Amino acid sequence: MTYLGEAIKTRRGQRNMSLQDVADKAGIAKNHVWDLEQGKSRNPSVQTLLGLSEALEMDACTLAGLAFADLPGAFEQGGISDRLSNFDDYGNRIRDRS
Repeated sequence: MTYLGEAIKTRRGQRNMSLQDVADKAGIAKNHVWDLEQGKSRNPSVQTLLGLSEALEMDACTLAGLAFADLPGAFEQGGISDRLSNFDDYGNRIRDRS
């Protein structure tokens, strides 16, 4: 499984979303979401990545694994679930400052 695939699957689980839910909100086919999760499709278009980030309610760079270095605790021991939780916590702290 690719990083992107693991991120999609984990975030989908955190949001209690089915493959079809994500596909509908992202504007892509359900089998494409599945292929991305399983690592069978490894190079989504920018439009697909943006649709997925909107559907999963997370930043596209974070979804693609490009922004974790900026998150508190990004390199601490733990899997992607911990990292995505860190993202949620980080986003909540930023919103609380506003």
